[in-house]
Amino acid sequence: MNSAPWNDLIALAGREWEYLVLGITAAAVLTSVAFRFMNKMDEPTPPVEREKNIAATLTMTLFFFVMYVVARLGIGQVALPETPMLAAKLMGCGLLILGAVINIAARVVIGRFWSDQIEIQPGHRVVRVWPYTWMRHPMYGSLVVFGVGMGCLSANPLVTVAVLAIFLPVMTQRAQREEAHLLNACSADYAAFQREVPMIIPHFPEYLARWFRGTLAALMIWAMLAHSLEMFALAGILTLLLSFAMARWDFRIAYKMKTGVITLLLVLAVWNDTLRILLWIPVFSSSMSIFGECPFTLMLKWSKERQP
Repeated sequence: MNSAPWNDLIALAGREWEYLVLGITAAAVLTSVAFRFMNKMDEPTPPVEREKNIAATLTMTLFFFVMYVVARLGIGQVALPETPMLAAKLMGCGLLILGAVINIAARVVIGRFWSDQIEIQPGHRVVRVWPYTWMRHPMYGSLVVFGVGMGCLSANPLVTVAVLAIFLPVMTQRAQREEAHLLNACSADYAAFQREVPMIIPHFPEYLARWFRGTLAALMIWAMLAHSLEMFALAGILTLLLSFAMARWDFRIAYKMKTGVITLLLVLAVWNDTLRILLWIPVFSSSMSIFGECPFTLMLKWSKERQP
């Protein structure tokens, strides 16, 4: 038996291991969707309400297939040195795995209430089991996380921008239509759910947000020691993304402010290399935030305390 094809496949997986992770996680998500479709066919009871929406399984799959093609062709890809590229791939793969786990878990937990289109089932109720404790629409939010992961692992800002500028608004529109039906079906229960849980972008609990902040601080230190402005720019993008996902309001604001500071300092470092040393300021801030505060959160609290 000729083992050359298998050897070539193994060698390819070794060279492009990040796309192997992408393939495995995408296959896992699509398999869970296929199982739900099969279970749906065995449910004889028709829905109480049904509304078609363009954002369905087929169009979502097509969108991510297009993003995959864009990534593979290198359209919009940023050329990074070896070390920053490795960091981007690791971060991207971590987001892919996180997105796939959330997506599959949400589909399992919601059970018979899942549907490809917007539907209200007989006896519909509000599900408050993880990952629905993180966001009201974890399947949509997880796909946003998954898409950002694709952008990271391919060092392709175009993919990330497309996910945030096209996919996220479309999914938000679908979520809003769903919630109009859910408020009618579940009334007070869903209204309370809306007040307590974010819609699509998850708010990670503090223990997990602290872990992410620590990882971000480590990435910044790595960038400084490697003298890589590209890696620090990646850290700036991740700082912005993390600013939407933390449960604490002060960190959500503080990390948006920190993103602006990082951008300014990167511009100064590109203009004059001697100013690169200023990048240690956000490194210190991110390292300090691991322990529960940072200069920006302290400033926000001080400002709030001084308000009459």
